[in-house]
Parts: sequence; C-alpha cells; structure tokens
Amino acid sequence: FYPEDATIQALRAGDVLVVTFPGEVGSSLGEAVRSAAAKATGARQTIVWTLTDHYAGYAFSREDHEEGGKSRHLSAYGPELGDLLVERAAAVAARCWELGGPDPPSKERG
Repeated sequence: FYPEDATIQALRAGDVLVVTFPGEVGSSLGEAVRSAAAKATGARQTIVWTLTDHYAGYAFSREDHEEGGKSRHLSAYGPELGDLLVERAAAVAARCWELGGPDPPSKERG
C-alpha cells in the first residue's frame, strides 16, 4: 500500500530552509539530505522535517540499509531510495531557494 510517488517540499524563510519528506528517514540519511540541501542553497540553517511512520515508509542510506537490523525490513523501496532522496531533495531545495528571492541582508551590512 505504499505510493509510487511522494512529494518532497522545501520552504525558505529568509536564510533558513526546511526540506520535507513524507516518510521516516534514518539519521545518517537525514544528515545527508540536510548537508546536500545546505550545499545546494547556502542556507544559514537547514532543517529536515519528516513524517514518522507509514505513508512512504522508512528510508535509509544505502550503507545503513545494507547493514540491516532495526527497521530496515520496513523499507519498501530498497537501498536505492536513500540516494534518490538526497539527489531530489537537493534539487527541490535549490529551486525553492532560487524562487524564494534574494538573500536576506546580512546583520553585518545592517
């Protein structure tokens, strides 16, 4: 009963970026998503906001998925989902950042 498509969203509030995913991600995958989104945008702070339990299920980095254990058996999409999520989340974040307007003025400039 898992969906074939899931929506990844991003929200820019000044120099803060929020990236969402409708599933539960392992901590190392969440960090990879956060890092890729931050690199793609230059955001001062990047937050990864996920939905725990169900909808798109669990997602793990390839390494964590292949290691096994814990909730890895609940990952319906396999080890490829982690790599895809990092790639797509960074792309969505970059587009959101671009459309969100100019960078806010720095505190140093006043």
